[in-house]
Amino acid sequence: MMSGSAAGARSARRFTIAGAQLQAHLLQTARAHATGEPSFAVLAIRLSCAGVPNLDYRPDVDEQLVRHALQILGGILRPDDRVTVIGPAELIVVLSNLPSPEHAELGAARLVAEYEEPMLFGTKPAQARPTIGIAIGTPGMLHPEDLVRHARTAARKAISAGSGYVLHKAADEARSGEGLEPALRAAVAANGFHLVFQPQVDLASGEPVATEALARWHGTPHHLVPPDVFIPLAERCGLLPSLTHWVLNNALRQQRQLLDAGLRGSMAINVSPVDLRERDFCELVDQALQTWSIPPGDVTLEITETAPVHDPREVVPLLERLKRVGVQLSIDDFGTGYSSLALLRQLPVDEVKIDQQFVRGLLASKQKMDIVRTTLALAANFGLRTVAEGIEDEATLQVLRDMGCELGQGYGIARPADAETVTRWLRDHGRAGRRGDGAAPAGAPAAQARDDPAGAVEGTRVNNQARWMACGRDGRDT
Repeated sequence: MMSGSAAGARSARRFTIAGAQLQAHLLQTARAHATGEPSFAVLAIRLSCAGVPNLDYRPDVDEQLVRHALQILGGILRPDDRVTVIGPAELIVVLSNLPSPEHAELGAARLVAEYEEPMLFGTKPAQARPTIGIAIGTPGMLHPEDLVRHARTAARKAISAGSGYVLHKAADEARSGEGLEPALRAAVAANGFHLVFQPQVDLASGEPVATEALARWHGTPHHLVPPDVFIPLAERCGLLPSLTHWVLNNALRQQRQLLDAGLRGSMAINVSPVDLRERDFCELVDQALQTWSIPPGDVTLEITETAPVHDPREVVPLLERLKRVGVQLSIDDFGTGYSSLALLRQLPVDEVKIDQQFVRGLLASKQKMDIVRTTLALAANFGLRTVAEGIEDEATLQVLRDMGCELGQGYGIARPADAETVTRWLRDHGRAGRRGDGAAPAGAPAAQARDDPAGAVEGTRVNNQARWMACGRDGRDT
């Protein structure tokens, strides 16, 4: 990919192979590089137009992005390189005969640099950009097609990090949960998961106003597998549809019990970017609400900020459909995805959730104080509710309240707990006001308090219609 021709107008058609040919080409390439010298690599390229004001979400946008990418690739690919279009605005590039693995990163960096100039959508200039995942071939690979999976995983990490490209590293395999697949399959078949719940309170009154559902899985009796390990693994293995259906129904089942107990408030459930790309996602949400007789306004879907930032043309219409269902929408991890002012104006959301990295250590950091203060002012201008996550002490809570933040959650308010314990906490604090001592709800042994899996919803083992997940993004709750 390091060939120097700048003939950007040249098409990459002569380098293009059909998707059906990709696996055979990877096998052939792996055999040709059996010794590891020279090297080969796979790039997974996701195309987007981020933060572009007034951009129409036309169905031909993906096609224009792909044509533009092929035009750029035509000027930099070498004779033995190949490119495949594998989906809307997504390409796979196979790089052969690389002098060293580092040349794959140099090639990705060059491709990102080629996108400095805006492209035209009709008569409208737009700043398109690629997000790239890189996977390097190794000698003796038994399944070289795994490189595509590794590269796509790295591309997702690049999207989450807001970077141009990410290299998949062999050391990541241990954390990717590869050896857990059999246990995860068994857990999905047996509904071997549980939910914990963390309250959100009104910072002015201390009254609980919402509860966030968090999925947990013990891969072994003594090992809690972090959500950021088992959720991507479930996606790769095709298990996420069954798992997410279970989570959605169990979270709403708990919400039904809270409402029946006279405890009004919203149930917050995190939404994966993968979920938002499912065509029938809205139908799944609507069906679950009807099954448990939950008023739509009593459910808040928390959308990670990187999803609308990196793919607004696809995400915004879906958010508008979800609003028509009647649920509340929240932008989670706000500040980590670098939303532009113009983009935030386009999102049909009700709430902004300030990421915990800006809340923890708030009192000791002028930069964090400025970020939080600016976020609160921005949300107020747009009429959006504000939630701070990661509140760990009373002093931080008071500062956030004085700055105008409305809601909060964190260890300084209440740790996550099982359904019975959090119900008791909500009842007690709904009457008595905020506790503010950082303790777990009475009876909760730890942040990883386990819900009773025996209470799983009957008949919700398999549903392949959509993907849904309520989870924390790391091993620690807020």
